[in-house]
Amino acid sequence: MSNYPTEAIYDLWVPRDDSVVARGTPLVARPIRHDDPNMIHAYYEEPANYANIKTFEHRINFAAGRLHDQYPTSKMRGFYLDDVIHVGRIAHRQGLGWIIIEFSDLRSLIEWDTGPHFIGGSPEARYERDSRNLMKALNL
Repeated sequence: MSNYPTEAIYDLWVPRDDSVVARGTPLVARPIRHDDPNMIHAYYEEPANYANIKTFEHRINFAAGRLHDQYPTSKMRGFYLDDVIHVGRIAHRQGLGWIIIEFSDLRSLIEWDTGPHFIGGSPEARYERDSRNLMKALNL
């Protein structure tokens, strides 16, 4: 697994409809490059593919990890900007993984996936991180 820098920030998008990927699928992409201003190249994780990937937050983690590592996968594709909506930005935080750090269109995000969605990671992710840190501090 890569050592993710906290400086790595990616854009979070959702499709305008579910004709290409299943509803609830996050699209994670690097900021748009000037040489390709009409498309994003996004990595994604669709719901219900694996038993351990249950939430939108889980799906963001898998998609962002693939993007960051440039992992070869069939779960990436180009999307025209007319077909997607920018809904926020994500970043990696130690112990939490890839989390939403900013919403740009919360309404569209909720219409695509009802959530819940949290800036800074879900309460469950924060509890798991804090529990691991406590066990580490206690040398257990």
